[in-house]
Amino acid sequence: MDGGEDSQESLSVNAVTASSSDNAEPSASLTGALCNSLEKRKQNANEIEVDESCTTKKRPHNSFIEYYLSKGLDEERDNGGKKKLKAPKNVAKQWKSLPEEEKRPFQDAVKDAWKNHAKERGERPEAPKKAYLDSRCSLRKFAAVVKMFDQDQIQAVNALGLAGLLHIKRQKRKFQVIEDLAARFDIQSCELEVHGGRLKLNPGGVEWLLGLPSSGLSVEQFIGNDEDVRMMYNLGSDRIHAGQLGDSLASIPASPEFKAKFLLYAISTVIRPSTSVYVSPQCFGILKNLSIVCALNWAKYALEGLVSGIKKFRETNFVPSKAKRLTGCLLILEIFYLEHVNVGHIKLPRASGLAPRICDWDEDAKSLVFEKVYRLGGMDSDKVGIRAPFSN
Repeated sequence: MDGGEDSQESLSVNAVTASSSDNAEPSASLTGALCNSLEKRKQNANEIEVDESCTTKKRPHNSFIEYYLSKGLDEERDNGGKKKLKAPKNVAKQWKSLPEEEKRPFQDAVKDAWKNHAKERGERPEAPKKAYLDSRCSLRKFAAVVKMFDQDQIQAVNALGLAGLLHIKRQKRKFQVIEDLAARFDIQSCELEVHGGRLKLNPGGVEWLLGLPSSGLSVEQFIGNDEDVRMMYNLGSDRIHAGQLGDSLASIPASPEFKAKFLLYAISTVIRPSTSVYVSPQCFGILKNLSIVCALNWAKYALEGLVSGIKKFRETNFVPSKAKRLTGCLLILEIFYLEHVNVGHIKLPRASGLAPRICDWDEDAKSLVFEKVYRLGGMDSDKVGIRAPFSN
């Protein structure tokens, strides 16, 4: 066991006790040593040690030390050959109790000191920060929400003509795959250029993939903000958070209110998600007459949203280390690619050939194919074949 300060003090006390038991007066030197030890402990209890390196020009100190030095209370003391500052604890308490506006001058002074310090030592090149891809196309959440629906709610979704979305499996968004596919999608011809071939995508293909209707009236002609529907479907007066809307759906009985809220949720998270976590008020116009929803061309609306999202993605100068937002139904790109890629011995889940194809693609099936593709060289590799386009 180390002979630290506590053990030394204990020995001194024992020496005094032994001397007293022998009816002998303790020596002056022994009494002085004990007093000095106790005084030192009392002093240390009210002081905070500040390393000298915090107050030299070699390295700027923090804002508390700047404040402490401004009080003119600093005193260098010898501590085993090292010079350190002893800051009274009451100064630390004063600093913590200061309002932010009074702390700011000291904080700004430290920032300036660090800038000068960086210039003196030479700027170090910062490691490049990789921007990450973000999308509001939330498949895991959507699949978890619809799994809670009862039969009446499922029938209500069928009546809207959106039953295909009920087949979406819980799956993660593979951002590297999505970004690679988006880079190879021709927004003019709606063709995906992969593995030396070109795959044409149209609304009929979207219907085959997701089960969305590909004929009927244009959705765009009903887009618009109609605040009257808020009262009709109990939407409230505030902004509608898409995630919270999804959480509430299972508890709403099958009714016009349920249909309206499901439609808003489906548009915001799967069919045509934007960059916002809130439902766009421009979708309210579609709710004016729910009976026409099943007669709308949702496949065309979803495809146009994807094309628009990719176009905006390419035109935006993203800030490094910040999110790169890609809007639209990204699921279309993934499943479209998966339905046409041929990776040899891996058997694709193309058993039924019936719409929607999304019903057979879960997380495991997707991962198996994508891992194989990247192992063979990625989206441009000629070692990966593509199947003949389906007729639509």
